[in-house]
Amino acid sequence: SEMCIRDSYYVVGSMNGWAASNGYKLYDNPDNPGELMIIDVYLEQGSEFKIHDTTPNTNTWLGVSSLNPECPALDYLGGTDNIVVLSSGYYDFYVKDGIIWATADIVSYNLALGPGFEAGEALRPVGGDFVISISLEQGDELKLLGPEQEYGYSSLLTPIEQLGEGEGDAIAVLADGYFTFTLDPDSGISAEYELTAPEKTTIYFADEEWWNTAEAEPRVSLDGSLTTLEMTFLRECPNVYIGEGYKYWSIEIAGLEDYQTIEFIRSDPATGKDWGASTGVLDLSLRGENNLYSIRGSSAAWKGDGAYPTGSWQVYDPTDMGNPDAIERPAREVYLSGTFGGEEDSIPFLSHTATEVKLLDVTLEEGDSFLIEDVEGGIIAGYSSIKGECPLKANFTTDLDNSIIVSTAGTYDFYFDFSIGTGQSVWIG
Repeated sequence: SEMCIRDSYYVVGSMNGWAASNGYKLYDNPDNPGELMIIDVYLEQGSEFKIHDTTPNTNTWLGVSSLNPECPALDYLGGTDNIVVLSSGYYDFYVKDGIIWATADIVSYNLALGPGFEAGEALRPVGGDFVISISLEQGDELKLLGPEQEYGYSSLLTPIEQLGEGEGDAIAVLADGYFTFTLDPDSGISAEYELTAPEKTTIYFADEEWWNTAEAEPRVSLDGSLTTLEMTFLRECPNVYIGEGYKYWSIEIAGLEDYQTIEFIRSDPATGKDWGASTGVLDLSLRGENNLYSIRGSSAAWKGDGAYPTGSWQVYDPTDMGNPDAIERPAREVYLSGTFGGEEDSIPFLSHTATEVKLLDVTLEEGDSFLIEDVEGGIIAGYSSIKGECPLKANFTTDLDNSIIVSTAGTYDFYFDFSIGTGQSVWIG
């Protein structure tokens, strides 16, 4: 059937000057009435966009909170307001009832070692180039694999004496050492050699209780890279109550002196996606001999509000274990109360932080309906209390009683901040 182009819906963003343009219009999906679609939209890493309904008197912008949390492209899309492209590629978007479903064909480059030359470690995007640093041994052979072609010895822009031509245009390693390959897909490969790998520097991070709620973890961005690096959890240090307080993390970075900036980003522990807070970009030249960046004692600060937590460079103290007199927090009486599988029930929450309780691994069926009941605070929290930036809010609907009604069955985690009450106090994972 003939495709009907809608005049009102567009993908708009940094790639088209945030203006509606014909090449980014959505059209009716002939296979799913009521759904709009656009396919094969090429988006470069770092691009930001939203889907804009320009209908007069509507003017709706669909961003991160409108992404279906189960869509296949979610690993390649991030952000807290605008949708940020984490990996260059060709994207398909489908929109129905204000929810975006996205798929992706990612443009990636990988290093492949012989003899099989199967795609291995991914190259790191840097600007328009792709970079990898790796220790190799004499006798190794390699190629760089792209989405449409492979790059070998003939692609070297300036050959170096530690590299030669291998079989089938492979790059042959003639000496043990540490190599950095920079690929410009349009021109070729630049190679650099060092006899030994750069020394690794351990950098530590101390978070604060508000930061690590919902099991959030820090990730590291160097020189503004959208490819973030995972940190290793060291220990939790209680403040007043056991299981509540600040956490220490660490990361080993090779060649730290080659980087100018570092940023610690609050992230989803499962996907690594940005969870709305960061230290901001920090100038590494200001750290001196310090190896710990600490935000201990800071108040909650969210990027969506244009705020960043107060922090400072310090010397890491491996003996700091927090408050040795910490005690178990008295349980606060909070329940998930409603109808589950046709049966009425009240499921108790567990203590989590000074102001938050949690309820993990709750299996819910479509049609289950419930509220969060804070007995001590006399608070009833419902659908309107789910944080607006929570991606899984799309899996629930409501009724005139503000009940939370399951529209997508699954196993969920609930976090309730009773200090906020009926405000934006509920996070669902």
